Amino acid sequence: TATSKDFLEERLRLSEPSAPAATISSHLLVVVTGERLFGYDALVGGFIEHKHELNDAVILLDAERDVATVVLGTGAVGYAAGSGNFIEERFQLQEDFESLALTTSMATVITSQRLLTFGSGGWAAQNRGF
Repeated sequence: TATSKDFLEERLRLSEPSAPAATISSHLLVVVTGERLFGYDALVGGFIEHKHELNDAVILLDAERDVATVVLGTGAVGYAAGSGNFIEERFQLQEDFESLALTTSMATVITSQRLLTFGSGGWAAQNRGF
């Protein structure tokens, strides 16, 4: 990350692609492979990891200064700088992803059924009134 003082290494597994999807911000690096999400958090000073369903489609991946979000076929996964944990929010039946917007400390995922917001406190969901 932009604030890291040293290079650290996290090896890819043999079953993971040699060029996985990745995003970086000033505090976060997030990498998505077919088996896991992992990254580096400059505030924690180390790597973090989250296992997800094998080969779950990566729809979108983005990060701003203190927050990163990965939208998968089955839901969204958020990470807040300094937290040490990825937090998953599963999509409901027949719920489709529509858009993702990030600020320095918050992510907003809009789906066909809900407005999902993610920040340092985790996910919050609100049904969309139609």
